[in-house]
Amino acid sequence: MNKKKKRRLFLIYSATIPILLILFFIPLPYIVIFPGELINLSKVVSIENEKENKSHFFAVSSDVYFNPYAKTIGLTKNSFETNLFVFLIGKLSPNAEIMKIPPGYENITTNEIADYNFMLMEQSQEISKNLALKYLGLSKAKINISFGSLAGSSGSLMTTLEIINQLNYQDLIKGRKIAGTGELNESGDVLAIGNVNQKIYTAEKNGVDIIIIPEANRGNVSIQTQLKIIYVKNLPDTISKLK
Repeated sequence: MNKKKKRRLFLIYSATIPILLILFFIPLPYIVIFPGELINLSKVVSIENEKENKSHFFAVSSDVYFNPYAKTIGLTKNSFETNLFVFLIGKLSPNAEIMKIPPGYENITTNEIADYNFMLMEQSQEISKNLALKYLGLSKAKINISFGSLAGSSGSLMTTLEIINQLNYQDLIKGRKIAGTGELNESGDVLAIGNVNQKIYTAEKNGVDIIIIPEANRGNVSIQTQLKIIYVKNLPDTISKLK
């Protein structure tokens, strides 16, 4: 290889490496959130000795970009701080949302965030079981709930509806494709959740007819959609509006 070719390669590498570092490795103090997935709750909720119901509810998720590059080389403690490449994609995408990381959160590790979200999920699953059995007037049932690698508490409303759907012969779905989101507390109130617009996008792209949204999030919905949105305050209100 002659000197000119070596010099050309050196210049190319010298220019490329800093560009790659800036685009992919340097963390920015932002989180980029995209639409997630539609979750068939018949795959999540199973009840021993119950016959399979053909109609099921769906939960919707959002997808926070997971940045492995900066954490790998020790530039950040968590993998949710985005890079410039995904930040630009988020800016250009009408379906994405960019949020600034609150002060102090940049020091929380990815594992700590994951552990906290799984703790919330475990608590919300117990709440879902208790509220469903209380609504139906049942003392107990062997209910198994597993969202796999997904974590958080925003699926508890739809999980509760799916338990009721599987234990009760009353048809709340009526041939409709119904998805939703919302966190239930122990009193059955539906609490506000995050990333509501991305969850609406998720439902829309998956052919949902109706999406259930917490009343507390009404003011956060900022997109135009053809979906029918049902805003709900608590579990009885939700069931009443589905009948």
